[in-house]
Amino acid sequence: MSNRCAMIHKSQIPDPFLYELWDRLCDSKIEKLTFYDGAATDHHSFRDFVRFHGTHFWAMFYDKEPAGFMWVNGIQGRSGYAHFAFFKEFRGEKAITLGRFGNASILRFKDDKDRYLLDVLIGVTPRDYKLALRFVKRCGAVVCGEIPYGTWFAETDQTQDAIISSVTRESTEESWIHA
Repeated sequence: MSNRCAMIHKSQIPDPFLYELWDRLCDSKIEKLTFYDGAATDHHSFRDFVRFHGTHFWAMFYDKEPAGFMWVNGIQGRSGYAHFAFFKEFRGEKAITLGRFGNASILRFKDDKDRYLLDVLIGVTPRDYKLALRFVKRCGAVVCGEIPYGTWFAETDQTQDAIISSVTRESTEESWIHA
């Protein structure tokens, strides 16, 4: 395995670095795309979102440079909802590599009894987010279906159909080896 990709858990991230991640997200002009539900709108709400006990957040690095972040929430049993955001200079193949690495890593975390914590990561993507849908597919996700009115946009107070996708440990074998 190469050392191109790395992840740092939120427990190891000081608030000033979280603010820097927010600034980079805004510089990339994707903060409203990423947090279309209004969960984070500024430095402080982003910090509060990350620090919330139900949010499992990692800063993502490519060649030791901050490249974006991912988080998992909504965990039930051994499934959780995965989300990504990558900065503009890491779009394309670097983001695909990071996304695959993130999925593969999270699906290999184990508890103190050597049992996997999660068996599947679920994606909920607004149907009109065509680039995001291509991204999740290239990261190994399989489209499972569509949920009418499955996403809500805070800015417009409108809903949109959502595409549901999933990633399993088995579908990440190649990703794990090459990231």
